[in-house]
Amino acid sequence: MNLSIAIILSLLLALPAGLKKSFTYGGLIFAFITSLVFCLFGGIGSYISLVVLYIITIVTDKVKKEKKEHIEKSKHEKGNRRDFLQVIDNLFLAVVCIIIYKISKNEVFYIMFVTSLSVSASDTSASGIGILANKTYRIFSTKKAEKGLSGNVSILGFTASFIAAFLVALTYLIYDNSICIIFIITIFGFLGAFLDSVLGCFQVKYQCVKCKEITEKKVHCNKTTKYKSGIVYLNNGMVNFLSNLLALIIVYIILCF
Repeated sequence: MNLSIAIILSLLLALPAGLKKSFTYGGLIFAFITSLVFCLFGGIGSYISLVVLYIITIVTDKVKKEKKEHIEKSKHEKGNRRDFLQVIDNLFLAVVCIIIYKISKNEVFYIMFVTSLSVSASDTSASGIGILANKTYRIFSTKKAEKGLSGNVSILGFTASFIAAFLVALTYLIYDNSICIIFIITIFGFLGAFLDSVLGCFQVKYQCVKCKEITEKKVHCNKTTKYKSGIVYLNNGMVNFLSNLLALIIVYIILCF
């Protein structure tokens, strides 16, 4: 794909996101650069994979937005607008994979690229849709848990997560019609989101000194929160990155050996 077409296609994604204020300025710029890299190094197939991830993200954000708004603002470390670091956490490994694929012409890295986007879509759907579930549980437990905190799961979240992973995996058909590979991408896209929930159990959590609510935010009720549990440096971004990385390592091992 030539540069001019790549720029036009990337703008077609970036401009609507900018108008909807889905990203901060830094996040929007990096998302545009990422889309440009995908187009130049992976062609139309990699661009379509990104488009599907983008659509899933937008749909997830729109589903009963009013119902989610209070929980997200109260619990989550990040807001609704995705910043520079959030884009890096979710797309950096995909960028690395598509560049290595372009240089090496090794199909394994293209599969890893699609898998990385599948993990991001799966995780986004799990947290965005799962927060609407009537019942939320601590992972590996039947004990009910509070909505919105990392490490908590629901049947609705798992279902949305699997569907999102599958939808991104289907874009591999543009590259090749291997049903087996689509199955692998779906399974490990879903696995990445599952690993995100597992690692989320160890994610740092704080307690508001005013209302005593457990949160992932360092500031709550306009006051600095105090440490409650988890690994101090394991925040939401690091959890996203590590879960994606672990899924890709397993995919690489399976495909190569």
